[in-house]
Amino acid sequence: MGKSTLRSSYKGLASAVFGIAVYVAAAHVAADTAPQRAHTPIVLDNNRVTIGVTVTSAEGKTETVRAMVDAGNPDLWITANLAERLGLWHHSPQADSPLGRVYLVETPRTISISGYELKVPRSVRGIAFVNPQVVPGLNAEMNIPASVLAQTDVEFDYPALQFEIGAPGSGNHEGTKAAIYVDKDTSRAILPAVIDGVSYKLGLDTGNGYSSIDQALMAHLLQAHPDWPHLTGYLGASSTRGMPQELELHLIRVPQIQWGPLHIDQAGINELFEKSEHSLAAGDVAGGLGGNVLKSFRIDIDYANGVAYFDKSTATDADQLDMVGLIVRPESDGSYSVEKEIDLTVDATKSSIAVNDHLVAIDGASVANMTMGQVIKALSGTPGQTKELLLRHGENAYSVKAVVRRHLPHG
Repeated sequence: MGKSTLRSSYKGLASAVFGIAVYVAAAHVAADTAPQRAHTPIVLDNNRVTIGVTVTSAEGKTETVRAMVDAGNPDLWITANLAERLGLWHHSPQADSPLGRVYLVETPRTISISGYELKVPRSVRGIAFVNPQVVPGLNAEMNIPASVLAQTDVEFDYPALQFEIGAPGSGNHEGTKAAIYVDKDTSRAILPAVIDGVSYKLGLDTGNGYSSIDQALMAHLLQAHPDWPHLTGYLGASSTRGMPQELELHLIRVPQIQWGPLHIDQAGINELFEKSEHSLAAGDVAGGLGGNVLKSFRIDIDYANGVAYFDKSTATDADQLDMVGLIVRPESDGSYSVEKEIDLTVDATKSSIAVNDHLVAIDGASVANMTMGQVIKALSGTPGQTKELLLRHGENAYSVKAVVRRHLPHG
């Protein structure tokens, strides 16, 4: 598999919409000399990093928006609405993708982060989503892709909720040093990894809220270790797109992963929703570590020099999915619908929860226009705690009391 393995949403998008098998990213990004380095606050939503940016088109039209910093994806994602406001011209008609209706679009010329300007090469592919957000349920109108980050020095300080960016070599370079391989096709930083005694490679994916592995590797782990905590369905932070494929895929808690020089304990991992075109072999890229693992670290990636630095607060994935067992789907109008129940314990005197019912409120707080991360946080709590859910079935509203359970405990 190797370099052909991309984050599943990118692969599904490329194959389903445009039939492009190989994408060669050109990451010749120039940052202006003033300032040499800039920083800005992070909003961490469902384990994804979002920041405020100012984006400018070739015609000089400018918008200030929120962007997802996406070190796992070479394409620039943008909402159709923002593309229209910037006057970006279409390359293709609308087509279906796993994430909704999309079309190819001209990319913005520059992205400014607290005064630090990134020039976007024209060779970077732009994909416009006919949705209010580039990822359903996330407050972001665009992403900053790996192909734009790849000739900078970026720092993701998850514990301090700070993002820094600057010229190559300009970072603090503190913590455990690791040699990285920057994939020429995806611009993703990749490190060697050992999972269940076998050597693979895993990418660093800040654009994914949850860590993911190849379906074949997931099947092997489930068969070899039936005692490892696992469940079916993308629950909690792993449920970020609301796609039907996610409902029958698995999550597992892996006791330990060796990732470069780092020991990662109790990592929650789901399986990529698209099957690989090739059999997984030792040494291949087997997936990527996402926000549920990365949020324990301050990470400095010096792409041009092929190194990264990791300063950890903890190397344990603390999220044991202590929540009500509901998988919900974000809708384009800001509402949420029920997709699946997972071991749901409820006290319902008059009604039971049905698929496609609308979730209206949690403990009296309306979920309308909440982000997916906020909804999941509201559904989470201490095991045994009761959450009062208000739902709507057609025109009829009803309430149930649902119990918080631990769905993916540490082994």
